[in-house]
Amino acid sequence: SEFSSIFLVFCDLEVYFPAHMQEGSFYGMFILANQVIFATAFFAYRVFGWLAVSKTLWTDAKQVLSNGMAENLRPGKNYVLYLFLAVDVTLGSLQLLWSYHLILKVQEILAGP
Repeated sequence: SEFSSIFLVFCDLEVYFPAHMQEGSFYGMFILANQVIFATAFFAYRVFGWLAVSKTLWTDAKQVLSNGMAENLRPGKNYVLYLFLAVDVTLGSLQLLWSYHLILKVQEILAGP
C-alpha cells in the first residue's frame, strides 16, 4: 500500500517549487501527472484495497472467535485478535480521514486559481 507514497514524494516537490509558476512546462505536467497517479493509487490501494482486506480480517475473526477455534489454537491469546481488530479500525479511520483531505485537495485543484 506504500506504492502511492512514491508519487506523493514528487507531489511534495510542488510545495517547495510551485508548478503553477511554470505553467505548460515539463515540470508542471510532471507534477500534475504525479498528483493524478497518487490520487488514483491512494484510492485503489489505501481505500478500496484496505476495505477488501479489512472485510476478510473481520469475517475470519468472527468465525474463529464464534466457533472457539481461536481459543483452541492459541489458548489465552484471543486478546491479540481483538487488538488486530482495534488497530484495523484505527488505521481504517485514518485512511478515510486522509481520503477526505485528498478529495478536498482534488476539488481545490479542479476549481483552479
